[in-house]
Amino acid sequence: EIGDKKWEANMLHNVAQTCLRLKDFDRALKAVTESCTILDDLGEQGDRATTLQTAVGVLMGKGDGRAALEVAGEIRRICKDIGKRSREASAMLLESSIHHGVGNSDKAVDLAMEAQGIFQQVNDKKGEGMAWSFISEVRKSTGQKDEALRASRTTQALYQQAGDKKGQAYAMKTSTALFVAQSSDDEAVRAAHEALALARASGDVRAEVEMLNLVAQATLNAIIKHTADLGDAEAVVYIVKHEDRATRSAREAAALARKLGDKQMTAIATYSVAQCHTVGGRTAASCQAATEARELFSKTWDRQGEALALLLLAESTALDGKMEQGRKLASEAEAMFRELKDDASIAKAVRTLEAMDELMGSSGPVPSTRTSSAPSAAPAAARPAPKAGLSLEKARALAREVAMDAIGGDVDDVLTLDDPLMDVGLDSLAAISFREALSQKSGIPLPASLVFDYPSLHALAMHLVEASEC
Repeated sequence: EIGDKKWEANMLHNVAQTCLRLKDFDRALKAVTESCTILDDLGEQGDRATTLQTAVGVLMGKGDGRAALEVAGEIRRICKDIGKRSREASAMLLESSIHHGVGNSDKAVDLAMEAQGIFQQVNDKKGEGMAWSFISEVRKSTGQKDEALRASRTTQALYQQAGDKKGQAYAMKTSTALFVAQSSDDEAVRAAHEALALARASGDVRAEVEMLNLVAQATLNAIIKHTADLGDAEAVVYIVKHEDRATRSAREAAALARKLGDKQMTAIATYSVAQCHTVGGRTAASCQAATEARELFSKTWDRQGEALALLLLAESTALDGKMEQGRKLASEAEAMFRELKDDASIAKAVRTLEAMDELMGSSGPVPSTRTSSAPSAAPAAARPAPKAGLSLEKARALAREVAMDAIGGDVDDVLTLDDPLMDVGLDSLAAISFREALSQKSGIPLPASLVFDYPSLHALAMHLVEASEC
């Protein structure tokens, strides 16, 4: 009978985990509560602590951080009572993650440091690495990039001492993200390749898929940042030379994920393939890959991924010259983001729709990509006469005004003259809309590569002043 009861508790735990994945939080909470009650009656406190971790995930999903903290504290007490020091420290990291999730970063770091101390006492190098990895994530989220990078390097060293190559790979993945945040793009690419080498050495194919995707994303980021300082012709040459590296990694990731039969990982890798095609100017191929990614995300019930793939499909469709169809898809993506209450993605979808609306009202053709042969400026009949002799002050004000309209959102107080325009939202269709509007208001013909050739408000204003005097 005891065996039957324990089997029942395990089955209820499985039900709870399935319901949690499906975001059916009420059913998940009911099942996990019943499982924990049975395990408590049986005196199986170790198994109960494990099951309570699922309860924490359910409560966080319901948005009840206070209750989640209480349960995490109970897990910690159980592990301490049964003398499992490493599990006690792991429970402290769970508490730390909840504090971080509800915005209490200082408490999160304090608990993580305390957990690190316990791991060190019991000579658990992997546990120490986990603690420092979490500290790195918290530091990164609070803008302490240097401290985050130091913590990440400590993580790598500890995993190396433990002989855990997979752990090293994921620590290097964190470093890659930090290098990107610091605009150290070449370092980010190097770190991504090192993470891939470590993942392959570990023999973990899933980790290899993740790191292949990381290489693709880091390479794409470096290409976009590098070409921002180049003219159109030079940028095309650079993209042609380097973009294939990202595409190869993304395709290899997708192929490996398919072999594993993992639809979610395949969807993520296929989404990266679509992004690579977009950067390479292959909008039809991007549409095909984005469509496939969307279907895969749908099969895994990942609404967020599905919406992101749909928005990428919308942009690629519009850039391929099918503006009406692209607008319809972007509207669908916006509706999905609103259902998900994803404010950042809602804003991006709205900017995409606004850019499409402006382009649909323009008399000029829609440039499909940066590599297209579209006209370098709006038709002369659609532009007012140039404003002779723009002052630098007026040029800055005009550029800022039009940039704010194109970007949208509440960034007025943080957009400085030296901020890279692409980093604050002026990318893809928004950049096209920005160029069209600025050309209309200034009466000055502007190149299609405007935000690449003049990547900041200061550089752009200087160009407007020079052009107005011609």
